[in-house]
Amino acid sequence: MRKFAAVLIAVSAIAAAFATFPKEHVIGTWLLNGTDVNTKWVFYKDQKFLFKGTMSTSRGTWSTDGNKISLTWTEIDGKPVKANTVKGSYPLLEDGSWQVDQYNYKKKK
Repeated sequence: MRKFAAVLIAVSAIAAAFATFPKEHVIGTWLLNGTDVNTKWVFYKDQKFLFKGTMSTSRGTWSTDGNKISLTWTEIDGKPVKANTVKGSYPLLEDGSWQVDQYNYKKKK
């Protein structure tokens, strides 16, 4: 019974750690696969973001929602986006990275 209680406490602690994460964790530069400097997301303290890829750019605002990063685009490839029409919510993974579709981003060290 003690083993079960200890395991339950450990699982609860891990689940709580990933249930929400602080905004400070998001702020900074995130690189594709942690190494590709040509494909990156930059999250600013004022909750704005910039994405730069090989053939695209975008800007918008971000927030955290539980264990996800929620994004609202304001500009794609230099063109304004109608307010609140392009949005997405992307999971923070157990290793601290986050994922957009099949693309994994890790924070620049």
